[in-house]
Amino acid sequence: MLQLFRNNRIQNHLYVFIYVILLRLFTFFWDYGSVSTGGIIYDIFGLTFDGDKGWYRLLSIGLIYYQVILINRLAELNNLTFANTLLPGIWYPLVLSLIPEIHPLSPLLVGNTFVLIALAQLFQSIHRNQRSKRIFNTGFNLMVAVFCDLSFLYFVPFFIIAANAIILVRVRDIVLYLMGVLAPIYFLMAYWKITDQFMDSFRQLGLKFRLFEYDFIYGNYGIIKAGLVALLALMLLLVVNRVVTRTNIFVRNKLTFLFYMMVWSAVVFGLSFHTQLADLQLVILPVGILMGLYIVIIKRVQIAESIHFFMLILAILFQYFLN
Repeated sequence: MLQLFRNNRIQNHLYVFIYVILLRLFTFFWDYGSVSTGGIIYDIFGLTFDGDKGWYRLLSIGLIYYQVILINRLAELNNLTFANTLLPGIWYPLVLSLIPEIHPLSPLLVGNTFVLIALAQLFQSIHRNQRSKRIFNTGFNLMVAVFCDLSFLYFVPFFIIAANAIILVRVRDIVLYLMGVLAPIYFLMAYWKITDQFMDSFRQLGLKFRLFEYDFIYGNYGIIKAGLVALLALMLLLVVNRVVTRTNIFVRNKLTFLFYMMVWSAVVFGLSFHTQLADLQLVILPVGILMGLYIVIIKRVQIAESIHFFMLILAILFQYFLN
């Protein structure tokens, strides 16, 4: 498997696409209800994605493949791996597929796309000629992610505070970041005001803020699946020195930021509003990226292959047998 992703680049993209399809094929055999509307965008447009329809499952596969491309591009542009490989992005859909109950177009899944874009923008802010634009775009894309699911609200202060691991954050950067964050809010408020939904929308928004509810642990092996993601995160923390070891200080700083993001995501998962199993996607994103980066640096291919094969077997078991 690992050897495939060290050959021709065009073929690799085809292999990745086929791999994502095979990983997500189970969604066509699951009966999903309405999507959990945790976000403002879903409420505005009345998006429920209910019913046994194949088109939104296909759309989900395309979205996940796009996220894989974003992860691989993030790794390539920022030199997060020594190898020229598309493998870093592969682990994200693999870990995601451990939890088949997640709706194919859940708000968190869509929101992760904008978090990845924000991450790419922040990493590129080290270039001075693009810094202002990148900082603004980081805040803007994060706020769009919040509009997809309110749990991403916790990432808004985190990104600008943890950005000190990458750049020296100045007052000007904070102002630009806040402008990016406030821009989508301004347009949302204007829309609510024009459509006479201002007060009603605020009341509905307040109903979504419910903390410390963990119903997911009582069914569908929820505690086991959450434990698996936690074990992966713990393993990454144990090998943090191996992953972060780079000769380039800028690369080390970016990898350190990803580890900070993983730890913060675990905290956010516990503080998410009416925590569900789907909220594990908050942790799955950084865990998937870092696992992909770690697998690439394992010198013994047999060990890397064994870890990948074990996770693949677990995903298949949860998808088709343990449900």
